[in-house]
Amino acid sequence: ARSGIASLAQWQQRTSTPPRLGTPGPGSISFIVSTLLRDVAHLPVSVVSGYEGSGDTLLALGSGEVDGFCASWETLGPAVRRSPDLTPVLRLSTAPVPGFDTVPDLLSVVADPQARHLLDVGIYAWNDLGRVFVAPRGVAPERLEAPRSAIAHTMADASYRRDADTAGIVGQPIPAATLDRAFARATGDRAAVTALHALLAAR
Repeated sequence: ARSGIASLAQWQQRTSTPPRLGTPGPGSISFIVSTLLRDVAHLPVSVVSGYEGSGDTLLALGSGEVDGFCASWETLGPAVRRSPDLTPVLRLSTAPVPGFDTVPDLLSVVADPQARHLLDVGIYAWNDLGRVFVAPRGVAPERLEAPRSAIAHTMADASYRRDADTAGIVGQPIPAATLDRAFARATGDRAAVTALHALLAAR
């Protein structure tokens, strides 16, 4: 609240004093996203690095050391629900967030097709991948099916879901075929990957 930014329009108007977005540093998701918001989406952003993790960055946000923070909804959702001082202003997913359906999706406000493609490769495809369990290439299909089936059964288990709800953990299992498509989007266009690497390595 102390940043004075409660909407994307207010953010876009802050060109003379770009909002400070806190991040742990190069390699972290929040650093990558903050940098691409500035250099690809051309939002006014000042990247402030050096925080040890999400907890420290949220403390910096609360104290006014930074004006914003980009993280997963699993990280930020509980904090937003607890504090009236935190307002989501931008969504980096085509899937709406329950209760925040009016928060705009970044791709809906970026007109340039090349910028949209770079944001899809550099942010959205990786968001779709989430936290992934992987196995080496060449594993027999029946051996792959065992952990896939076990995870699906776990996610459907009533006691697991009850414990997850109590802990405030949102579990959204993604089918392997969907993950394959997301990985292809994230890595298949070598020119886009090279361009993104150059942008991030320069910071």
